[in-house]
Amino acid sequence: MKRYTTRIGCAVIGGIFLGATGAGAAERTVRLKVPEMVCATRALAVTSAASSVPGVISVRDDTETTTLTVVFDDAQASVGAIKDALVKVNLPADGEPEFVPQR
Repeated sequence: MKRYTTRIGCAVIGGIFLGATGAGAAERTVRLKVPEMVCATRALAVTSAASSVPGVISVRDDTETTTLTVVFDDAQASVGAIKDALVKVNLPADGEPEFVPQR
């Protein structure tokens, strides 16, 4: 089940997962700085773009700090693919990604 979260509202979208993840696959959490994400409309665009990347599990935006926190399966997605998706909506991430330790 994927969970998409924005400051505007929440929705849970379910689906059937068919297939197995590769050996060594792990959930990773990364925080990206998106300087132009300064309003709810841009946050929605950024969240939708990141969520469209196969393997992304959840996305959380914060317009106050202009950061995007993304949880993804590293066997299916990469930070590069997520950053490319943001470029496509003209709201690129800036600087180095910050990997958040898993709990």
